Amino acid sequence: MKKTLFFLSLFFIWSAHASPAQKTIDLTKLGANMQYAQVYNMLMEAENFKGARVKMRGIYYENTDMSQGPEFHCILVNDNMGCCSAGFDILKAEDSISYPKNLTNVEATGIFVVREEDGILRSYLIVDSLKVL
Repeated sequence: MKKTLFFLSLFFIWSAHASPAQKTIDLTKLGANMQYAQVYNMLMEAENFKGARVKMRGIYYENTDMSQGPEFHCILVNDNMGCCSAGFDILKAEDSISYPKNLTNVEATGIFVVREEDGILRSYLIVDSLKVL
């Protein structure tokens, strides 16, 4: 078990420094704890993952920012115990994609991007596929 975690850790360290244009990150092949850890890592080290193609399963969540008004949409993943969650804000790559009902289990595929908005770097997943599970 320790050997497997060691090699997975090495893989994620290597993948963080690989060329972003070549990266495909399939989070669906990971267990809950590793998926949560990888999403958290991507959020903390966002610049290293720009342009990566990401496939993930999680819970679709929408909310309204009461101070600014617009809705925001995201996909959250939980750790194995369900006590910790992390996720990506999502934007549709095209208008033909529709957002599902709130708190629905989904599988999403898209490109990880980082944008500066009002002096703050924000990470997004630009989804080109969003399927209800």
